[in-house]
Amino acid sequence: VTGFPTVLVVDGDGNELGEPDASSPEAFVSSLQALRRGERSLPALRKRLAEAPDDLESAVALVDQLLQRHPKEAHAIVKRTQPHVDDDAVEDVARLLFLEAACEAELGNADAALTLYEQIVSRHAKTETAGDVALLAVNLAYDVDPERLLALLTTAKPLADPEYHVGIDHTRGFLHQRAAQALLARQAAAALEAKDFEMLNWIAWTCFERDWLNTEALEWANRAVEWSDRAPYVLDTLANLLFQAGLVEGAVEIQREAVATETDPTLRRELEENLVKFVAVHEHRKRRGAEERK
Repeated sequence: VTGFPTVLVVDGDGNELGEPDASSPEAFVSSLQALRRGERSLPALRKRLAEAPDDLESAVALVDQLLQRHPKEAHAIVKRTQPHVDDDAVEDVARLLFLEAACEAELGNADAALTLYEQIVSRHAKTETAGDVALLAVNLAYDVDPERLLALLTTAKPLADPEYHVGIDHTRGFLHQRAAQALLARQAAAALEAKDFEMLNWIAWTCFERDWLNTEALEWANRAVEWSDRAPYVLDTLANLLFQAGLVEGAVEIQREAVATETDPTLRRELEENLVKFVAVHEHRKRRGAEERK
């Protein structure tokens, strides 16, 4: 046994007691037994924290239990606990900032979470908590400015355990790609504003080569075709993008127009090579469809 599904323990009245630690079979059994005894259950932790608002360990344990299912309550507990922590207790300050960031992420406030992670790394880099920042910050990769998260991971990676460096580097590679895509999108916006079909065509072709921003690239290529008076090389870009998107019939139609209007013999041969490929795939799909209908 290497893990367990999510298990939620409730009492006879259906009141939530907590979730056992599923990190290992031993931890699962131990924490389940503790919950049955009423130790570290949600009611017990809430009661303990109400009696001693400065009990940091109870607050942390309660937030850990509540984080995924009740992030609003978890966030409120963190904010109530923070004033009770001495500024000189840097490890405790960092732990609460870390938990606050996790709460913000669960609540969908990715930018706020990133800001808190940045604070931990910049102000409390020598704490153990700072070493865990990169492990959770990678989960923001789809939701925040890629360049900003890249900067954080570059700083936070040396603080993390080396066994996690490969995963961190994988996320950094993804963020570099996102940053490059964002730059292309900004360049495309400028080209659209200026009606610069040459730049739009180059951006659309770059997206085709890298298989990026497929929907946007089709829009940019269509605009470039319109503003270039349907220049053959621009039509070729659009046809390739249509083919890449699986719109093979449309690709054939556009490529035929490109071949018919290209006057340079060398360029025309290149366009014809693409057309042959598009037509072959189109005919294959037609035959397969006919066979499936029999």
